[in-house]
Amino acid sequence: MGFRVDKIMQRLGITEEQFESFMTDIYDRCRRLEVGPDQIENYLKEIIKLSKIVFPSEIPNYLQTQKKRNRKSTKEKSKSTTRIINIKYSIDYFRKEIEFIARSK
Repeated sequence: MGFRVDKIMQRLGITEEQFESFMTDIYDRCRRLEVGPDQIENYLKEIIKLSKIVFPSEIPNYLQTQKKRNRKSTKEKSKSTTRIINIKYSIDYFRKEIEFIARSK
């Protein structure tokens, strides 16, 4: 485990001398944000799931695209709902017209 941590720290450009300061900084920030270990674990799991769909560096763009699609879908749903309501009114209108014509004969 220590070897893995060492490799991660090397990849991040953090020296052995900076390690304690780095970890303290992370700990302090998490406390300030009121983020506990269980939340970090859950967030990391979600990021890992998402990273199977999109590269982590592209997550902000991906989320923006998804938001735009969601807004577009919401607009389309609203338009469809309006069309359905209009069609129902038309059906009711024509049904009444047919009934009127049938009674008039």
